Amino acid sequence: MQAAAYSNVQVGLLPHPRSQQHRHVWPVLSRAALRAQANAKKPPAPAKVAAVRAKMSQAGLSDQKIDSILKAYPPYSNWDPDTKLRPAIDLWQRELGPKQFAERWPSAPHLLLHSPQERRNILAWLSGIGVNSDAVDRSALYMIQVPLASMQATADFLQVRLELTDQALTDLIRKSPRYLLCSPDHVEQCLQIMAELLGVPGASTVMRRTVISGYSRLLFYDPSRLAPGVMFFAQNYGNGQKAREAALLGGAYLVPRELLQSRAQHLQAKLSLSESELRKMATHSPFLLTKLSSTVDSNIAKFSSTFNVFWERMTILYKLDPSLLGLNWESKLQVQKVKFLRLVMQLDDHTLADHYKLLMTSLPKRLGPRFAFLQQLLQLGLLPQEEVASHVVRIYKHTDAVFASNMNPSAPDSPLAYTTSFQNSGGTSC
Repeated sequence: MQAAAYSNVQVGLLPHPRSQQHRHVWPVLSRAALRAQANAKKPPAPAKVAAVRAKMSQAGLSDQKIDSILKAYPPYSNWDPDTKLRPAIDLWQRELGPKQFAERWPSAPHLLLHSPQERRNILAWLSGIGVNSDAVDRSALYMIQVPLASMQATADFLQVRLELTDQALTDLIRKSPRYLLCSPDHVEQCLQIMAELLGVPGASTVMRRTVISGYSRLLFYDPSRLAPGVMFFAQNYGNGQKAREAALLGGAYLVPRELLQSRAQHLQAKLSLSESELRKMATHSPFLLTKLSSTVDSNIAKFSSTFNVFWERMTILYKLDPSLLGLNWESKLQVQKVKFLRLVMQLDDHTLADHYKLLMTSLPKRLGPRFAFLQQLLQLGLLPQEEVASHVVRIYKHTDAVFASNMNPSAPDSPLAYTTSFQNSGGTSC
């Protein structure tokens, strides 16, 4: 399908058959439009509102959630509680289950305007192109506001425009299902601006990498916000194409300028950074300027309390790899990883500081399986004891293929090999 076929499509989100045509950001504009429609009608009697709220409460919704739904879609207050509201609730409770329905309705207030079959059709199509995940299942509840054929047109346009493989398109939709709510013309405007900012062709590798790996709502917002935000970030916190790409990847272009400056100043003062060090850090990890300064401070404090590392050494580590600033050391994932590094791999804090990349290496995908493989090599006498330590601290290096090539026993009849099945076995128990 050629891009020219979309030349007459209105910029923004594809129109919903039951509402006025939306523009770029559906969650804000559609609810505002719905409220405007409701306000034009005669307000419901207090007794009817009370009856509607009672039915919603019986469905397991708290007063706060009821307020949220009625604010987003006031016409529910005019629905007959017994002949219209209750049957619609029953229908979706049978589809999702009462508990899931109560959890999901507030995040998709328009839900009762649609049928479960519309959701099933979307999920069937997504499953057919290889997109299966809980996140997309949840997304289907707000995606039903757009006709399935329109979403398919946007998916086709993305694939042709960026020259994506089927797998790349699947990965993109899994990561950013909201893109399917955007019209092809809206997507095209965003892509044209991105190509100009990056100075690359529209279907280049850089463009594909930026769209697929970038901020999850990169193509979802008003395209007029892209260039000013990206250029401000690049001029103040980076240099050239690399800085502009960093702004797109990290979503820094969406942060108001005053807030971006405040966070940058706080980070610079906190870590005693020079101007060049600040620019390098912001370009390397632009997400840092999208976080609250208090969040970064908290991560630093947790890092300090988790590891016996002096402040001077800690700031050096942060300068070497700013990604460390984004890790929450009290999260379940990080607690488990630190426990594994200390108790199973038996590494002390000074060793971890020397080999800090271990702290950012996946436990289930890399640390666990590779350490288990080294242990088995040792037990079989295929790895000299004196070489174990050097291999352990460098366990994060190399791709799986290179690791297997370096570490697999040379004997063709060896019972041990670092294969995909071995990797999937884990080896992460403490």
